[in-house]
Amino acid sequence: MQGGIVITFLVVAVVATALIEPRFLNRLNLLNVMRNFALLLIPSLAQMLVMTAGGFDLSVGAVVSATSVVTAAVMLVGSFYFPGMESALIIASLVIALGVGALVGLANAGLVATFSLSPFMVTLAMMSVLMGIALYFTQGIPIYGVMDSFVANVGRGQFLGLPIVLWVGLGVLAACIVMQRFTALGRHIYAVGSDQRSARLSGVATGRTLIAAYMLAGLLAALTGFLMTSRLGSG
Repeated sequence: MQGGIVITFLVVAVVATALIEPRFLNRLNLLNVMRNFALLLIPSLAQMLVMTAGGFDLSVGAVVSATSVVTAAVMLVGSFYFPGMESALIIASLVIALGVGALVGLANAGLVATFSLSPFMVTLAMMSVLMGIALYFTQGIPIYGVMDSFVANVGRGQFLGLPIVLWVGLGVLAACIVMQRFTALGRHIYAVGSDQRSARLSGVATGRTLIAAYMLAGLLAALTGFLMTSRLGSG
């Protein structure tokens, strides 16, 4: 009931894999697993926030793809016009990627909350649009030009022996737990997801709550795209 079955299966899977392939417990492999875990953790939290609010977001993966392309493109173009300003370009690419994610979340929430459209259909359409834009922009070819320092310090960097991307993922997880358990927004998300009509009659601004949930999902998906770019070294 409290997730014990999931934890049990996870432990069994790890033990069985380690017995079948002892190299699974190799430090380099575990670091790689932790990096991949972080890149799944953050968009899973994005989906969780929307589902807790009673919605659904099929566009999370497409936002990751689109913002990865945006991140790499900003670095590629910026390094040509502003050579030697790597730190500023990294920050600029993060800000722009987060802006794209928030804008997509706002569009999703606006269509769902304002026109009472199905979240499934709205986000499915958004997914198609974003993937089409990404494919048209890249022509199916990865965008290179990502700065080496970005890949070395973020994608492959470590702090206290653990990957930087894992620390970011755990930080996002802690922030989501605090938000859901100790803030009014978190309580409102639960209320809207439980019964939107009752929440509205109780004084909860259901429209703004949905907008916040979808925008947070967009921001987290965009952060994943940013981190994935540092992991792969391309958009």
